[in-house]
Amino acid sequence: MKKIAFTIFMILFVSTAAYAAGNDIKASDITTAAELKSITKEIGYAIAIPSMVPADALGFVGPFGLGIDVGLELSVFKPEDSSGMFSDDSLVFTRLHVQKGLPYSIDIGVEYSELFDSNIKVIGVEVRKGIIEDGLASPAIGIRGTYSTVTSVEDLSLTTYGVDAQISKEFVFITPYLGASHLTSTGEVDGSKLGSEEETNTNVYAGVRVSMTIVNLTFQADFADINMYTLKLGLNF
Repeated sequence: MKKIAFTIFMILFVSTAAYAAGNDIKASDITTAAELKSITKEIGYAIAIPSMVPADALGFVGPFGLGIDVGLELSVFKPEDSSGMFSDDSLVFTRLHVQKGLPYSIDIGVEYSELFDSNIKVIGVEVRKGIIEDGLASPAIGIRGTYSTVTSVEDLSLTTYGVDAQISKEFVFITPYLGASHLTSTGEVDGSKLGSEEETNTNVYAGVRVSMTIVNLTFQADFADINMYTLKLGLNF
């Protein structure tokens, strides 16, 4: 069953990540300050790395004691102000998310993502610190910093920094979690007279993780000016 689920998700991931062109962005198409503002705010928000794990640090737990979590993720959101620049009403990001536990309750992570039917490709990194461990009578509390940047659109610089705080509580194999995040996105068309645009987003998110030995399934909903919903199929090592 686990092999079947993972195979199905891999097929979905590869098929949605296949390059097309319906939602391409070209720097030359961004000709007004309003368009740059919309792209910076909405796509900048969506490229940020979603948490997709509870607040507890990974450490060196897992079936093989490596403290590694590898996840394939699908995020769906509906842009508003920038919707005229895309052919689809709702947009889908496919993500490959890898996290590694380190000593002192510190985790590091890296993510590669692509916007479906688009030339937008993103690289992101994160650092997470567990503050309080999940205990018999206390929840886990953690903080995180993230950085993401679009790497594939010529003459367009789009980068998002984020900080967030999170709380979670494990109940046998189910772990619900809550968090809040503050994101700052900067966008600029190189060589343009539009200058640089900076936008901020503050969002709250809620998620639940179901763990089954090696396999875990996580759903997370982010609520802000734009809502985003992400599903993850992960493997623990």
